[in-house]
Amino acid sequence: MCVVWPTQLHAQESSIGPFQIRDEAGHTLRVTGFAQLLAQVNGKESQYDNTILRVRRLRPGLSASLGHGLEFDAIWDLAPGSGQLIDAVATLDVKSHVKLQLGQFKTPWSRYRLTSGSDQVLVNWSHTTAYFGGERQLGLAVSRSDQSQGRLHYHLGVFSGNNARSSHGIGLAKVYKQPVENTSLFGKSSVSRDVHPELVGHVGVGSQGMDVARLDDPSGGGLRAYVGIGATHDFQPEAMYDADSRAQAEVIIKWSGFSTYTGVYAQRNALQQDDGRYGVMYGGLFESTYHVGTRTSLGIRASRMKLSDALLQDARLVSASSEVWHQLDEFALGARYQVLGENLVLTSDLGLNQAYVEDARQNSWRVRLQTQLSF
Repeated sequence: MCVVWPTQLHAQESSIGPFQIRDEAGHTLRVTGFAQLLAQVNGKESQYDNTILRVRRLRPGLSASLGHGLEFDAIWDLAPGSGQLIDAVATLDVKSHVKLQLGQFKTPWSRYRLTSGSDQVLVNWSHTTAYFGGERQLGLAVSRSDQSQGRLHYHLGVFSGNNARSSHGIGLAKVYKQPVENTSLFGKSSVSRDVHPELVGHVGVGSQGMDVARLDDPSGGGLRAYVGIGATHDFQPEAMYDADSRAQAEVIIKWSGFSTYTGVYAQRNALQQDDGRYGVMYGGLFESTYHVGTRTSLGIRASRMKLSDALLQDARLVSASSEVWHQLDEFALGARYQVLGENLVLTSDLGLNQAYVEDARQNSWRVRLQTQLSF
């Protein structure tokens, strides 16, 4: 189809891309790209541990607009050792405020995870996402079309219940020390876990002019706020992998380049050693950013996660290990510098993690520098 279209290549001054083909009817085919090179130094207590230099993400993508509100997006990760499908989703704008999504994409249970990782002021997501979720799954969802306008925002979807990747939403398996399979890797012949429906929902209310597509406030403006809640329910959770249900509440406040995000999370998990009883994992996240001028942003983060006594004791019995944490804390500060708009960005941060195991506190730290190229 692309060969027979009258075409034109579009580019913007002082930027990379967009690279797209467009016909007279407005149909487009766009090539996207996203790459991150990460240098990281790790340590434990006051001792140096190791240094890592790696291509963290290498994500080419295709985005097609087919008319009548129908779009298709596909993104892969070709970083060394990765080789996997990230997103493959068809989107249909039914009305100005309603869209349908079908395919593999992020489960929309928290506003924090629905933002793009390329917009972060710190180098990576908080580790609350690894434990409480927001990973890609196969599913169908309905939501508001425009995330930058209007006061009411909502998502409602039903998903397979199985994470397609092994980066987020794997907290319960980590607590029980179970292996986690990345089923989106190229060459995987089948999904080893049975499909089990998971209902996911999120609803929020924002003040006029509140853009919730990203958490920071690059454009500035007057005082704005957003309050949202989300929940999930798995109708047949897999033991030691899936939460029975999750709930979260979020508040975002923006003003004149300053932004704060506060989230609290909880999930209920069936215990393995006592049929019919449940344990709880809960936590909170605070993140704040500030734009200094037009190129530089500063950020700080603090988070905490805890296990209920029942879940802690159950995980120790099942895993036959006393090395199960009952509290995890994270503290980080960082900066982001736009070398060429959003196309070429440098981010760096310094982080401290504290794991509480029995009566001991285990400290680990990291220093990260990341170069990010996107178009």
